[in-house]
Amino acid sequence: MRVDSETGFYLGIDIGSVSVSFALIDEDGEIVKTGYHIHHGNILKALREWFKLTDFVPLKGLAYNQRASVIFKRGLTVNDQVAAIEGLQRNHPNVRSLFTIGGETFGLLLFDKQGRYQKYIANSACAAGTGSFLDQQAERLGMGSSSELSKLAASFDGERPKIATRCAVFAKTDLIHSQQQGFSVAAISDGLCEGLAQNIADTLVKGAELQPPVFAIGGVSKNHRVMHHLSEIIGHPIYIPEQSEIVSAVGCALIARNNPAAHLHEPVTGFEDLVTGEQRQKQYFFEPLNLIYSHYPDFDDHKHYLAGNVEVDEYHLPKADVEIPVYLGIDVGSTSTKAVLMDTRKEGDDNILLGLYTRTRGQPVKAVQELLEVLDDIQRQRGIRFNFEGVGSTGSGRKFIQKVISADVAVDEITAHAQAAVALNPQTDTIIEIGGQDAKFTVLKDGQVTFSVMNYVCAAGTGSFIEEQAKRLNVPLNEFARRAFGVPSPLTSDRCTVFMERDLNHLMQQGYEKEELLAAALHSVRDNYLSKVAHLNKIGKVVCFQGATAKNKALVAAFEQKLQKPIFVSRYCHLTGALGVCLILKEQNIRQSLFRGIEFHNEILEVQDDVCDLCNNHCKLKVINMGDEQVVWGYLCGRDESDSKPKRINQTGFDLLSSRRRIFMPDRQKSGQNETPEERKSFFDNLLDFDLDRSLEKLKHIDFRLSMENLPAIHLDESLSKVREKVELNLMSLRRRVFEADAEEKAVHRPNGKIRIGIPNTLNLLEFVPFWQAFFEKLGYRVILSRSSDEGLTRGKEISGAEFCMPISNWHGHVLSLSDRCDYLFLPHILEEERQDEKLSLFCYYTNYASSMVQNIEELNLNGRAIAPLIDLGKPAIFNIRQIYDSLPQPLKIRHDPRDIQSAFHQSWEWFLKSKQKLIDIFREQAANSGDISVVFVGRPYLALDKVVNKNIPSTFNKMGIKTFFQDMLPPLREEPSPAGREFLDWNHWRFGSQILQAAEYIGRKRNVYAVFLTAFKCAPDSFILTYFKEIMEAYHKPYLILQLDEHGSDVGYETRIEAAVRSFRNHAAKKETKKPTTYRSTIERQPGKEGTILIPNYDALAGRLICAAFEHAGYNPVLIDERPSTVTSSLRINDGQCLPISTIVQGAVETVEKYKLKPESTFLFLNTITNLACNFPQYPVIAQKMLEQS
Repeated sequence: MRVDSETGFYLGIDIGSVSVSFALIDEDGEIVKTGYHIHHGNILKALREWFKLTDFVPLKGLAYNQRASVIFKRGLTVNDQVAAIEGLQRNHPNVRSLFTIGGETFGLLLFDKQGRYQKYIANSACAAGTGSFLDQQAERLGMGSSSELSKLAASFDGERPKIATRCAVFAKTDLIHSQQQGFSVAAISDGLCEGLAQNIADTLVKGAELQPPVFAIGGVSKNHRVMHHLSEIIGHPIYIPEQSEIVSAVGCALIARNNPAAHLHEPVTGFEDLVTGEQRQKQYFFEPLNLIYSHYPDFDDHKHYLAGNVEVDEYHLPKADVEIPVYLGIDVGSTSTKAVLMDTRKEGDDNILLGLYTRTRGQPVKAVQELLEVLDDIQRQRGIRFNFEGVGSTGSGRKFIQKVISADVAVDEITAHAQAAVALNPQTDTIIEIGGQDAKFTVLKDGQVTFSVMNYVCAAGTGSFIEEQAKRLNVPLNEFARRAFGVPSPLTSDRCTVFMERDLNHLMQQGYEKEELLAAALHSVRDNYLSKVAHLNKIGKVVCFQGATAKNKALVAAFEQKLQKPIFVSRYCHLTGALGVCLILKEQNIRQSLFRGIEFHNEILEVQDDVCDLCNNHCKLKVINMGDEQVVWGYLCGRDESDSKPKRINQTGFDLLSSRRRIFMPDRQKSGQNETPEERKSFFDNLLDFDLDRSLEKLKHIDFRLSMENLPAIHLDESLSKVREKVELNLMSLRRRVFEADAEEKAVHRPNGKIRIGIPNTLNLLEFVPFWQAFFEKLGYRVILSRSSDEGLTRGKEISGAEFCMPISNWHGHVLSLSDRCDYLFLPHILEEERQDEKLSLFCYYTNYASSMVQNIEELNLNGRAIAPLIDLGKPAIFNIRQIYDSLPQPLKIRHDPRDIQSAFHQSWEWFLKSKQKLIDIFREQAANSGDISVVFVGRPYLALDKVVNKNIPSTFNKMGIKTFFQDMLPPLREEPSPAGREFLDWNHWRFGSQILQAAEYIGRKRNVYAVFLTAFKCAPDSFILTYFKEIMEAYHKPYLILQLDEHGSDVGYETRIEAAVRSFRNHAAKKETKKPTTYRSTIERQPGKEGTILIPNYDALAGRLICAAFEHAGYNPVLIDERPSTVTSSLRINDGQCLPISTIVQGAVETVEKYKLKPESTFLFLNTITNLACNFPQYPVIAQKMLEQS
């Protein structure tokens, strides 16, 4: 580039998570040169290459965004939002709303009517990486880039599937689920674009008032389909400026020109004059990856080759012209589809003829056709004829493929993998299985699955996670293991792809080599699996590692390094799901297959939409036409297309939700018909007749003797609380008469029955809705209960104005649905429930504020219409009666004497308690008459008992012939809890937490009854409760299932986990044994010994030293925990979703013990966590104990 040497230029640089953009301007602010490069994690290389292209023009100023500040030593660091505003307003000063959407982050800048900046709204750290997210999905669908995906999406015009776009893990499930429903790749692509747009809108636009004109910049702004959907969602056109991907770089360049602080006063002779050049000393957290105990198979000891898109492994395929009776097992996963061909005549390893492996690319039918085509080619080329005696499927697409190809069996993945593991090594007692989407942990005894779990959180540690990191570092996947093997590595995040990307960028800038970062990624996968999926205390002596990820020798070495035991890997590790299907076909001795035949690969499939009208489900169907034959998919009841009636879904004869509705059907008799007989008036009752306008002569007519005669009856028959209730109630009534003497005149003459009171049937109210419904109906009002719906949940998210958990978003939706249908809404504040033992029993802090949150939303118009008492049903009734009366809006308050409220309250509460007892009676009756296992849902009632929120999970069990119950149907625990349960219950202060743990104790003792824990994504209390729950269930040696619910959940993902869990439940039940809980040793001390060392958390510089001084003054030996910059990152290895401070404290304590060579047995960790807050803080001691055991 030739320029006048006297001319000065100004350079702006914007470094993002995946790209670097440049803008060079002259003295007049005109753009001279721009650049946009994908850096693949090597930012310095991308910078050097661009500087070479500029011939090092004379720079007078340099400015860059915050991410670049660690690279440059000269120039000015510019806030990212300031750079975006400066760059856009250069040509578009009229901007009023601006979306910035890049590869890792997205945000919304709002301006006032004069164009002045107002505020910035950004995505949370947990949101998927937007631009890179679309690239990942495009690759998964077999496309080269997200731009190709966008073009394909734009060509589609029809019904789109809903794809989870909050996280790549959920998206993978939905991709294959959508393909199972018959959606085309174009439809799925459009669903991805719409989902991403919806995710952006949900995160940024909630509660924000967008002013036009609206602009968008950043890499994703070039995706026209995403922008089209986002424009439709927000209701405004979105303008995309020219070169929208470099707008921020232009902004930096303009600031470099206009701000003297960015000016370069010394000449720049080269790139090295600008960068820091500091080489920081590398710090390694992990030893080099090597195999010491394990024998690793040779994956090249047989013929293997690529046939089109299919990898072929020939193991024992005959060369002569023969006819071979075979079993075909097919494993349809989210990222890959595998097949194994087994000779039905042979035993042992020799019977495995072929292994096939290809990418699913979101098209499971096409992937299966590719496998069959390769088999057909082998038949013709070798002169072999395969006689299919049995065909089966497994994987997330097993049922759909079974239907389409007429397979004989469809087996859940855990069972299939277990069958293969035992066949390959009969001593196997532990299976580690990491697939493309799911990670599974399975425990076996005598060849039977006794325990199995799958990743129930947003797990990044899967096969596709490894692929994404390889792509990010621009390393071919087949070189990953070789380059990471034998290499030490630093510590990175194990939580999510987004966090990993940030860590890789940071470490790359610090000078770490790609090989070291590859090894770090493998340690991250390993730690993610061991902390969030596996159970270390259940890992046995013979560990079998399965899945295609086991072909990564360095990853196997990472597991060996951590577990310090040999890891068994078979040369069929990537095919074990399909192999397990073949073994099950053989075990069932299937000899005549229903399989359509190998020629199925020639079929051209046409898909049409239809609706089944045989019942109210109105199932959306996909009709697949294959020549003259039709296959229909989508019947929720499981019927075939030849059936003229819908099948009965529930095979148990008992339905959890409908049985509860029958029990809690309120008594709708008029309140006047339920009044108790008139009682003789006491002295306090007679006081109500006192009128301030009358003379004291009134007192002469009060029968004091009658009142005194009643006092012994009060003393003998009534508790002190009831006496207090009568006194308070009469005083309330007296106050009403005194201060509201003209109440009758003020009252609007509208019958109570015409007044509608709405009750949100969710959150903490749901459990007591029958009581409150009966209460208000006895007062004569018409009660309207809200109902859950997908649409309501979506609208709730929109009006909530923040990224809440699903239950809180659902609460907003329920209130919204009632706001325009009711005169008043009952929105009580429910903070805690008083217990007789005076222990805390708190509700979640989000629910504490639920009532206040909705009352402050203008759109709901609740001013003067909210009945919002402070309710504590553990306290005496008079407390709640007073709260209800005082909270009634004036038009309602003047309608009721407090005694009306008392009567309705007591009658409704008595009825409610009797109904609750009926639930227990039903459980006893149904569980006793069940010849099969039963399942009890534990968790929050607003998750388990809401048909929309619970994703119809109870119905899935019912289809399998299993009765389901909820934890409040269990009889009270009569026996002493297990040692572990006793400690957890003692420290637990959450109301639902106590119910969950007590239910776990009961289930642990009860034969044929198993627990399914339903939790919500981002539930902070459950992040602690889950640890306790698992500990209790494992103490009783009982399998269990944990399912995490949110609006992005997929039926396929839940069903897979349920099927695997049911198999382990039944295997356990077949043993007919009930074990006593294992011993539990607590290390929590209320009083530390003075002979040891006390570690003091380093809360802050002043408090930590002050606490240390206090302990030292009292004669103890305190040591302030030494926290290093890496302590927080290191603590993530032991964090299973809990709040970050506790894992940081524990990790800091471990590092301090190591640094000062303290004796662990005489070292105490001080945690002053006694508080009445609705926070996990009071449980720090018990969770710290569990973390210390793990670290």
